[in-house]
Amino acid sequence: MATTGTYYFDSANFSTANAMFLDAALSTFAPDGWYSDQSIVRQQVAGVLFNSTPCPSCTPSPSPTPSPSPTPSPSPTPTPSPTPSPTPTPSPTPTPSPTPSPVPTVSYDYRRYEKCNDSGTVQVFRLLQGGSFPAFIKYNNVCYEQPEPTGSTSTVDVAGLPTYSNCAQCLGTTPTPSPSPTPTPSPSPTPAPALFYYLTPCGSQQGCFKQLASQPAVGAQFVDGGVQPNEFYQYLGQAGVPTDQQAPCNNNIIATGGSGCTTPAPSPTPAPSPQYENYSVISCAGGGTTYYVRLTQLGYPIGFALEFSGPSGAPITSGCWVITGTNQSQFDYTGTVSAQYPSGCSQCTSPTPTPSPTPSPTPSPAPTPQYQYPRYIACADDVLINVRQVFGGTPPAVIDINGVCYEYLNLAGTTNTNDVGNYDSFASCTDCQALPTPTPTPSPVPAPTPAPSSACIAIQVGYSTGQYYGCCTPPDNYGTKYFNANSVASATRMYSGLGCTELDRGTIFVSENGTTYYEFYNGVKSYGPVSCPSCP
Repeated sequence: MATTGTYYFDSANFSTANAMFLDAALSTFAPDGWYSDQSIVRQQVAGVLFNSTPCPSCTPSPSPTPSPSPTPSPSPTPTPSPTPSPTPTPSPTPTPSPTPSPVPTVSYDYRRYEKCNDSGTVQVFRLLQGGSFPAFIKYNNVCYEQPEPTGSTSTVDVAGLPTYSNCAQCLGTTPTPSPSPTPTPSPSPTPAPALFYYLTPCGSQQGCFKQLASQPAVGAQFVDGGVQPNEFYQYLGQAGVPTDQQAPCNNNIIATGGSGCTTPAPSPTPAPSPQYENYSVISCAGGGTTYYVRLTQLGYPIGFALEFSGPSGAPITSGCWVITGTNQSQFDYTGTVSAQYPSGCSQCTSPTPTPSPTPSPTPSPAPTPQYQYPRYIACADDVLINVRQVFGGTPPAVIDINGVCYEYLNLAGTTNTNDVGNYDSFASCTDCQALPTPTPTPSPVPAPTPAPSSACIAIQVGYSTGQYYGCCTPPDNYGTKYFNANSVASATRMYSGLGCTELDRGTIFVSENGTTYYEFYNGVKSYGPVSCPSCP
């Protein structure tokens, strides 16, 4: 006997549905059996609706209707008995034969989803074999992502669940998979927040990108919770990019205390340092004494005449001076241009000064070279090394130090005496790491480069291998190391054995007194002196 009831299905109408359910959430399948919407009839088996069948072909045959033939006619004459012969016509009743006699086997694929921003919470969903699982879904008001094959099973169907382009859309917006009858034009769509945000280092560490569910406040602080604790970062508003283009942050969490970034930068980028150029000049009045002046004005050509203002008592603060050289490597003082004459000394009308009667051979002691200290990071790992360079120069993109390629990072290196000009330079890590093209051997064959030093001195030291900066006491080992000087402080090379023919490899912190440490990388002093605290 047919019964009526309210059911739910995963499509807009009964004819295209894949399954019928007892609840609006589509979580409980309707019982197996035949269902009809008065136009077609379909059979559901194990949560799957099979092809529709027109109702006229499956409605019970009117075979019972012949039963009125035995109307209570009391006539005992059996002559009417032949009339029931048409009764065999009910044979059409087997029209339900389209129903597969064996219960069809329904096969599903299963996927394990992770909760957005919480990989520890998972949910398994199923889908008829051959279907495509969406990348981002919402189930019971929870957003899920990253479907992966699993051996686990589930009765929760993914079909019909809301889908999204990403977790941010699922978490931050209400999906509209089926537009309303008259969809109102949405106001200027607010873009979903970027998933990745750049964190600026507060110290010497490298910046990186952090994945977050929402954009942090400008100035928010972060502290590294990974292998190098207490390295602080700050978010200054820089837009995010995918992590395959930049280094990801390692287990960063919002800082809750500590020094951190005590003075947040007022702007995302610091003010650029002033650019200088050094010029050599002589007086337009003659005299022949050459002076060197540093100016913020760039690009003056040779033959250009200038008037300067500068420190009191300097012999170059009055009169006209003509430029004799550009891009000089030294300067006597920093001057300020008060007048300029493109046509040279002939255009300058200022009174010609009389140079100091007896200028000293050098107006000032030999100028102390000004240096900048580029910092490089190894192309193959995160090992840092510092070098020095004359101020104003452009650091090479990549340098080779004892067979290891380093890429330029910034000018935040520490003071040291390792001149960058002592090393081969390259345009990229790829060029540096490529096998060098053999240079033709000059004739005669040049003599081999002498050893860095004839000294080979054994010193008892304490040393730690592979320790990070600021965490190098107490030493891991005590023993003899070999140096090219009689103390670790004055040595520049460390060797693996007596004879000093092979440099000691790896990153090693070395101390003679257990307090002051120096870092040697692949046998070359790269950092120190530093007083290291005890490791936590």
